[in-house]
Amino acid sequence: MLKFSSFENIVALIYKQLPKEKEAYGKLTQTGVSFAGGFAAGIICAAGSQCADVMVSKLNAERKAGEAFGVAVRRIYQKIGFVGLWNGLGIRSLMIGCLTATQWMIYDSFKIMCGLPTTGH
Repeated sequence: MLKFSSFENIVALIYKQLPKEKEAYGKLTQTGVSFAGGFAAGIICAAGSQCADVMVSKLNAERKAGEAFGVAVRRIYQKIGFVGLWNGLGIRSLMIGCLTATQWMIYDSFKIMCGLPTTGH
């Protein structure tokens, strides 16, 4: 949900900052706006899920056989701390940003092929 809502709002903000109305721009420019909005939405999603994703990865790698979930989370958190939950956010933001941007670019390109308008108000 975060990806969808942030994407729509970011694209709307981009068009608000541009000097002309959306319809005055060509399909290539509109697809570029979708790409940029998707990239920004991907970064927001990466940041929004970072801590949980790090903990899941750590649990999968370091949970001891028979160890209770809460005990494992507590042990891992004591080891890495709050800052450790944010390790790798930069590269993850780049990866998720590019993936999300590509998804939205493909989505809007498909809409163009079908004769539908691109994303944005």
